This record gives sequence, structure tokens and C-alpha cells, in this order.
Amino acid sequence: MKKFKISGIVILCLLGLVFSENSMGISIFSSRFDLDVSKFCILSNANNKYNYLKNGVDYEIVLKERWAVNFCRSIFIINKDLVCLALGEYINYYDYSTKKIIRSVKVSSNSLAAAKNSSGDLLVFSGGILYDYDYKNDKLTVLKDNHLEKYKYCTYYPSLYIHPNKISYSKTRNSVFYSAYIDFDKKIKGVYELSLKDYSVTLRGRGFCPQVNDAQSCIYYINSNQKNIIKADFKDFKEQPIFKYHNELRDMVVVDEETIFFVHASEKASITGFKFDTFKIYDKKKVKSVYTKGKIYRSPFDVFKAE
Repeated sequence: MKKFKISGIVILCLLGLVFSENSMGISIFSSRFDLDVSKFCILSNANNKYNYLKNGVDYEIVLKERWAVNFCRSIFIINKDLVCLALGEYINYYDYSTKKIIRSVKVSSNSLAAAKNSSGDLLVFSGGILYDYDYKNDKLTVLKDNHLEKYKYCTYYPSLYIHPNKISYSKTRNSVFYSAYIDFDKKIKGVYELSLKDYSVTLRGRGFCPQVNDAQSCIYYINSNQKNIIKADFKDFKEQPIFKYHNELRDMVVVDEETIFFVHASEKASITGFKFDTFKIYDKKKVKSVYTKGKIYRSPFDVFKAE
């Protein structure tokens, strides 16, 4: 019987393959996703650090106000130039290229915000009050003051105890989607829709992290057991799983149903039992690790596709 020798080059090539998985959690071999040559920009934060990553270059967001960084509730990308940081009593517009906060809007406390469009207009929940902010005219308007002493625990206001508590605006429905506890004691999370017409509130599903897609007339969210990403059409809000993962899902951004960035709990826990955030992408029907020369922090994060 002939013996075959495997050259060192072949071994290195085999080791260079990146282990990946498909959407059903079945392990396969696949190349990693090179973020730096893609059109995607990532905004992320962790431990009082904020970073906007574009083409492998870090645009670190440095905040001088030490108090501010401890109260971030919402971070998201508005357009190719601006990001939004909700910090304590302030909603900040940050120009990542000049590394300057170009506008700060004072609201009540511990705010959650959502972009209404790419022009900078926002919906803001703060201190039990719902605001509308007109960026062009620099005008903050109270839409609804709930006069809530226990707004942190109710279902008609987004919970500050769900992480990340992303909220999402629907122009076609003139409403906003957010997460709150169906049962606070049992920590059962629900996705709620608040109508901006009559301010009625309707439970649309069990889960969190809603993301509106008006073009597709649907929302996406992570389900309550944190194993699936759900699509729910506006017509009936019936749950349609579009992605399944074996580890706990913690955050996600659906670019389209073939491209999903997500954060999951690490396979192994630390000596204290803590499982770290792990950042990946579902791309072309495969789960891939994400390669970049820059930094991607933990959840919450946001994604912007540059043209």
C-alpha cells in the first residue's frame, strides 16, 4: 500500500478554512465574511466605548462627559454622515467624520429613540413621555404624556430593562414598535405596536428587538426563546421563522432575508458563568465569522449599507 504525504502547504490551506454553519445550525466549511471590503458600516458600543467602523477604519466616538456614557439606551445610524446616541437626558447627533456632536437635544431621562427617516427626525420615549423631534426646525414636541409613575413596568411604554430595547418606526402604519414585558416577574418579553393615530397599544408577538421593513410590509424580531428570528407580515402578524441558531440570540439587524448580522451568546462561559457576545453574519445561506481590521463591540449595534 502506498503512503501519501500531505505537504505543509496543503495542511495550512486546510487550517485556513473557516468553520461555519448554515441557518439550521448544521456545521459546514465556508470562507469568512470580509467586512472591510464590503459596503457595510457597523456602529457598536461596550463598556463606555463607541465605535463607527467603515472599510476597516475605526472612528472612535469619544465622549468627554463621563456621566453620559453610563446611560446610553439607543444607538443607531441615521445616514451616511450621522449617528444617534441617546445618553441620559440628551439625544446626541454625532458626525463620525469630524468626531463632533453637532447637536444635543435635552429631553427627560433615560431615553429610547428611533429614526423616522434619514433626515434626522426622531421619535423619542423619555421619562414616560413620547416626543416627536423635527430635525430641520430643531423642534421637540410632546405627542403623549402618560403621566406614568411606573412606566418602566407597563406594556404601553418600552421597557428600560430589556437589552437591547430597540424601537422601530413604521411610516406606512404611522406607528412605532417596541419591546416590553408581558409578564415582568416571569420576564416574558413582548413586541408591541403603538399607533400614533389614537395611541392604542397592541401585542404583536412574543420576543424583542423589533425591526420594521415598510417596503416588505413586515417586522422582524427575535422570538421569546431567543433561538429564532421571526418575520411577521403586517396583514396578520403570523410568526414565520426565517433564521434559527443553536445559541441564544441577543441582537440582530436584518439587511435582507439573505443577509443578517447578529449577536449570539458564546459557546463557553467565563468562570463566573457569563457568556460573551459573539458577532456573526448569515450570508448566502451560511453562518460566517466576520473578519475586520477594526473593532466591533457588543450589543446594541447597528448596520448601514453605504452606496
